[in-house]
Amino acid sequence: MSTIPTQSEPIPKSKLYRNLTKSKSDSMNYLLKILPNGLKALLISDPDAHKSSAAIAVNIGYLSDPVSSPGLAHFCEHMLFLGTEKYPKEDEYHSFVAKNGGNTNAYTSSDVTCYYFDVSNEAFDQALDRFAQFFIKPLFNKESVDKEIRAIDSENKKNLNNDLWRLLQLRRSESKKKSMFTKFSTGNIEVLNKPTIRDELLEMYNKFYSSDIMNLCVLSNKPLDTMEEYVTSLFSQVPKKENLVLPRYNEVLPYDETNLGFFYKVEPIKNFDSLKIFWYLPEDSNFYQSKPLTYLCDLLGHEGPNSLASSLFKDDLITSLVTDKSCTAYA
Repeated sequence: MSTIPTQSEPIPKSKLYRNLTKSKSDSMNYLLKILPNGLKALLISDPDAHKSSAAIAVNIGYLSDPVSSPGLAHFCEHMLFLGTEKYPKEDEYHSFVAKNGGNTNAYTSSDVTCYYFDVSNEAFDQALDRFAQFFIKPLFNKESVDKEIRAIDSENKKNLNNDLWRLLQLRRSESKKKSMFTKFSTGNIEVLNKPTIRDELLEMYNKFYSSDIMNLCVLSNKPLDTMEEYVTSLFSQVPKKENLVLPRYNEVLPYDETNLGFFYKVEPIKNFDSLKIFWYLPEDSNFYQSKPLTYLCDLLGHEGPNSLASSLFKDDLITSLVTDKSCTAYA
C-alpha cells in the first residue's frame, strides 16, 4: 500500500496517492493529490456525510508581520472574505454559505493562517468555487478597508478583558525584545489605520500567499473522482510565487536562561484561581509520526490511578488538570 511520504522526502508534484493507510474501522475513502503548482490536497469521501466542508492552511501567520504594521496577516485574513474578481460583491461568499445551511470562519496563528467552511452537500461545488477565489484573485476592495479595520479593533478590545489573551500578552512582553514572538498578533485601529495599509496588505499577500505552502482538506459525500475534478480545476489556478523564502522564526529565541525561571502573579478579570507552568521546548515537527511532545502531555495530563491528577483530585487540591503542547495564539 502506498503511504504519504515522510517530511524528509520531497513530495513529488502532480502525483496521486491512493490506498492511504487507515484504520480498519474507517469506512471513508481518501486521496492525496499534489497539484502542478505544489498545493497539497487531501480528499475525503464519506457517503454518510450530512454536509460537505473544506479547509485550507497557508503556512504564514502573524510572525511575518512587518514591525511597522502588527496585525497585517490577521487583516489579510479578514479582507479575503470581502470580494474576489469572480464574485465581487462584499457579502457574496458569506451570504451563499449561510443560505445553504453552512458556516465559515478563519484564524491567524503564529505561522499558519487557516480558512474553512461547511455547507450542504448540494451546494458544495459552488461554495468551493467561491472559496478558491480567495487564493486566485481577491480584490482587497478599498471600500472595505476602513470597515474591516474597525472590526479588527473591536475584536482586539474584546480580547482586553479575556484572561487567556492577557496572559499571552504577558508572555510576549517577557520574551526577548528582538524575538519575533513579541509581535502584536491581532492589530487594532492605531497600528492599521494609515494611508499605506492597503499597499502593505497587497505586498504581503503577493509575497507569501503561494500555492506551494498551502494544504487543502476537503470532505464530502461525493465520490473521490468528482472531488478530485473540483479541486484540480479550481486550485490549480492558485498562483505559485517564484523565489518564495519563508521567514526564519528562531534567529532570536524568545527565551533563554536570562528570562526563564520566573514566577508571575497575575490578577485575573474573572474570579478564579489557576496555576500555569510553561516549559519552552524545541518544536517537534521533524518527529510528527512519533509526536514526543504529545506523548509527554498525555503522561502529565493522565487522570488514571496513581497519576499526578488523581493524587491532586484525591486531596481536593484541584478541580481540573490540563496539559497542552501548543504555544500558538489565534487572532
